[in-house]
Amino acid sequence: MILAIALFVYAVVLSITQSEGLPASLISLVSFGFIGTYSTIRFAVLGMELTDVVSSKDYVRGKRKVWKTPIGIGAVYAIITLLHKGIPKNTEQTLDIAGPAVLIAVLLFFLNFTSLKKSYKKNKELIHD
Repeated sequence: MILAIALFVYAVVLSITQSEGLPASLISLVSFGFIGTYSTIRFAVLGMELTDVVSSKDYVRGKRKVWKTPIGIGAVYAIITLLHKGIPKNTEQTLDIAGPAVLIAVLLFFLNFTSLKKSYKKNKELIHD
């Protein structure tokens, strides 16, 4: 939380002191994006996110969920982008819609899978200690 406050204050001060540059809202948005990304990656890599994955049954259930969530989010993102941009007329426009959706789904899959593996390993260690 202290990091979030420090980054927000830094963003506000930076936007005020710059004679020309980025608007304060953009700097603040980037600051909050950094904090959100940092927290998410930290939880995933350290295995603190999924405290309920203790048994191998929970791990298998978690693996199924790891597949479903990114596919669903990628599909929703593609549909929203399709509604916003309209029906694509050529291959380039199709890739503009499908590319980011697939990228988001793949990144989210790897993040969730890493989190699941680390959480399962950490929870097993905590039980055996």
